[in-house]
Amino acid sequence: MQEGTSGPIPKPAFRVIVDELPKSDDPDNVYDKRDLSEIKAIVVHHTAVPPSVDAWRVAKAHVEFNGWPGIGYHFFINADGTIEQTNWLETVSAHTKGQNRYSVGVVFAGDFTNVVPTPAQIERGGHLIAWLMQELKVPVEWVRGHKEMPDQTTACPGDQWLDGQRWHDMLFRRIQAVQDGQLSGRKTIGHYMLFWWRSPDFWAQKDWENAQNYIRHFRPTCGFLVDDAMQAEYVTIVGGVAGVSWQDEQKLRMAGCKVERLAGANEEETKAMLDELVAAGRRFKTFDV
Repeated sequence: MQEGTSGPIPKPAFRVIVDELPKSDDPDNVYDKRDLSEIKAIVVHHTAVPPSVDAWRVAKAHVEFNGWPGIGYHFFINADGTIEQTNWLETVSAHTKGQNRYSVGVVFAGDFTNVVPTPAQIERGGHLIAWLMQELKVPVEWVRGHKEMPDQTTACPGDQWLDGQRWHDMLFRRIQAVQDGQLSGRKTIGHYMLFWWRSPDFWAQKDWENAQNYIRHFRPTCGFLVDDAMQAEYVTIVGGVAGVSWQDEQKLRMAGCKVERLAGANEEETKAMLDELVAAGRRFKTFDV
């Protein structure tokens, strides 16, 4: 993974709320300061509470229950993808015990023990981290989950970070996409219809045949490659997850695609769904386009 392979990464939009958050009343209880050149790592966290718990409430808990000078994180990514800066980068805040002097803490709102962040969180969080890597010259090997940092005994950022749905992989794919210049709004294909393919003798031939009426009517770009589909604003996946997997569907969403899957209980039901859209003059079931 290289930094800035397609030119400078633009700064993502975020709201600065550093001075709005609860802080310790003790004038002697303040965080240390550092030079930006000391920063060598970016640490990913989860709040480990419901995503409705906002930065203000987290800051209040850090001050009142932990006794810290203020919130421990530098950036807070809400479930809807909005980003808030909660500490200045020069602040040595409390987010990774023993490793705070040289690291920046980025927290995703939510408990990712059994679930993963929202697509909006992955999209915006990946952009933020890619930009921070560029600005602070942090190499990819030093973008780590809290539990991956030296001398840590935590489960943060959740069981799904490295196991299960592996949101580590989702986030890093998004970081790479941003570094490659694939930002939202830069799609080169309007609508891609994605079919599954395993080999010349084993592919979605029946679904392809059944979709011809839809293809003639709406004329989408059609194919079998997820990487090609990632260049589209809208993607229609034809068939169930045994064909195009849910991992590939998530990859498309992380690339900023608006994804709809048309899958009946069998190929004939899928054909009926496609034909109903044609009859209704609707390209999508869930998008008004």
